[in-house]
Amino acid sequence: MFAKKKSKERPEKKKAREAIREKRPRSRPPEYILKKNTLMRFLRVVMWAMLLFIFIKGVASCLERDSAQRAEAAIHDFRREFAEYKDDNEEIMGFAQNFAREYLTWENRKENDYAQRIRPYVSQELYSRAADLTDFKGKAAAVYVKAYRKEQYSGEQYDVYVLSDVVYTKESVTVKEGESQKENITQNRTVTLKIPVYRENGKYVVEGIPIIVNDNTGISGYSAPAYTGTAITDGRTEQITEAVVSFLKAYYGQDQNVIEYYLTKDADREKFRGLSGRYTFRELDRISCYDTEAGILCIVEFRVSDEENGYCLLQGMHLTVRPDGDKYYIQDMNTKTGHL
Repeated sequence: MFAKKKSKERPEKKKAREAIREKRPRSRPPEYILKKNTLMRFLRVVMWAMLLFIFIKGVASCLERDSAQRAEAAIHDFRREFAEYKDDNEEIMGFAQNFAREYLTWENRKENDYAQRIRPYVSQELYSRAADLTDFKGKAAAVYVKAYRKEQYSGEQYDVYVLSDVVYTKESVTVKEGESQKENITQNRTVTLKIPVYRENGKYVVEGIPIIVNDNTGISGYSAPAYTGTAITDGRTEQITEAVVSFLKAYYGQDQNVIEYYLTKDADREKFRGLSGRYTFRELDRISCYDTEAGILCIVEFRVSDEENGYCLLQGMHLTVRPDGDKYYIQDMNTKTGHL
């Protein structure tokens, strides 16, 4: 018997079988799958982190913009309110000041003139009583008036304090050897008025009779504490004193370029504008020098004379002095001599 002969596989079938084999999913090793999943997780985390960052940044920007707008609006409102307060304050103080000048100025037999001068400032009732506000004896003239304080009595009512310097002139009659002689006597007096002012729609009126008060705003019994520090008692005192006296002579009597010669390089030049010879330094009364962290503190008292009338005035200040090599220069100048 003869063996069966193997039949040759047709090429078409072989190609079809290979195509099916290629389409079958290839199996992946576990390491590959793990790496792929880890990468995808990482990319998702990055993506969400970016989205979260963009969201937070956007919210923060909105909040910052809103906060900046609110701050800008608050500043704008403050400036507007302050400007309005300043204008109102200046207006009411100026109004009371102008009234005080007319109110404290009168002359005998000029009652009508007095009434007309105070009319723009007072209520109708007060205007009708102008003749009763003073007895019109002699003459009075307010030579200085200054409104310096106001107190709010109610919503639109204020008491304004005005300091005035008034010159009173009265006629004095004396009899000598059977003859009468007239003489004008002048007195200068300080008067403080408390003036009731009413405001309505940006306008003002004196609604009542002003009263004379004693408004002492000064602190009674105050004494500035003396400065206590490490006093300089060595040989530097003579050199420091010489530098201070030279500066004071220049400050009161010399040109600006001479003054600046005695200043340190970083001294504020605007604080040392000299008096160009109007006054002359006369003598140093006392000087005390102390070592401080800012430099050498010098408390000085001295006298200057007014070149126009020759009067001598006592002056006091403290100076900050700094050494530069073997010389001393002025760094700062201040009015305080105590409570430093």
